[in-house]
Amino acid sequence: MEKERFSLLLLEPHEIYFEDFSVELRTKDEPKPIQGRLKICSKSFLFEPRSVKSPLIKVQLIHCSEIKELSSPQNSLVVSCSQFACLLKNNVIAPYQFHRVNKSFVFSFDYIKVDDRVLPFCEQLKRASSLPASEQNDMIATMVYSLHCR
Repeated sequence: MEKERFSLLLLEPHEIYFEDFSVELRTKDEPKPIQGRLKICSKSFLFEPRSVKSPLIKVQLIHCSEIKELSSPQNSLVVSCSQFACLLKNNVIAPYQFHRVNKSFVFSFDYIKVDDRVLPFCEQLKRASSLPASEQNDMIATMVYSLHCR
C-alpha cells in the first residue's frame, strides 16, 4: 500500500482541509492522464499523484482566473491559474518550485459528479479568496458551519 504524501503541514496558516477526490489530471504538457487525489482546501487545491516520482501540485485560489466544468472529457473540472507550485518531487523535501505561467489543469472525477457538489463549492471558495482577510474567514466559517449541519 502506498503512503500518502499529503500532510496538513503543506497548508497555509489558518487554511482548512475540506475533502479529497479520486481524479485524473490532464494538462497540455502531459501526453497521458495522471491518476491521483485532488485535495480541496479553503485557500488552495492540491493534487497528489499516485506516483511518488511526480510532484504534488498546489494551486492557490487567489491565483485562479477560472474554475469551470468541462463538457469533454465528461465530468471534468478546469482550473486555470497564473501561478502554481510543485513540491515533494521524487518524494524529496525541498523548497517549493513556483511556476509563474498561465496554465490550465483538467481534473476528471472518478466517482462523483462535478456539477452536483464540487463545482458550486469550488466557486464559493474562489469568491471567498477574492475578499479581504476578515470577510474571507467569515465566509469560510459559514461554509464550514453549513457542511457540519448537513
